[in-house]
Amino acid sequence: MSLELISKNLVIKKPSKEHLNSLVQELNNWEISKWLVRVSYPYKYEDAIKWLRLTENNELCFNIFIKNILIGGISLDTKENSSHLELGYWISEKYWGNGYAQESCLLLIKYAFNNTSMSIIHASHMADNNKSKKILINLGFKEIGKGKKFSISRGEDVEDIDYELLKS
Repeated sequence: MSLELISKNLVIKKPSKEHLNSLVQELNNWEISKWLVRVSYPYKYEDAIKWLRLTENNELCFNIFIKNILIGGISLDTKENSSHLELGYWISEKYWGNGYAQESCLLLIKYAFNNTSMSIIHASHMADNNKSKKILINLGFKEIGKGKKFSISRGEDVEDIDYELLKS
């Protein structure tokens, strides 16, 4: 049985083939994709298949659900040019403003710190993404630097702010 993390409002679990169309529909939205460096735009069915494979192969890559409705994605994954695990997440635009990003991040962070040898989690956001900045600061992340990352959706390098969270 696959790992499922359950909070008050959300279920974090592996997606299945039945969720692929929802995944495409949600990520084929510029208002979401423009903030994600590793997501293409337009987002296609083939991209969703690649995500499904990644979730099968990476223990800490999931989608976020309310009941069985896919509303986002979340992972702790190795990012390019790094050996550290980095938190990544997104929430469907129609569910913004409900605290679901923070709720799902808290759930995955708690699981990772309690069930792995991980003692540091990294995260980052594009410099102009103030919503993600607020979420990361509220989660206790501390800024550790700035840099640039290539955004697949934007097709260009973007300014990026890097953070870390230490296990307490």
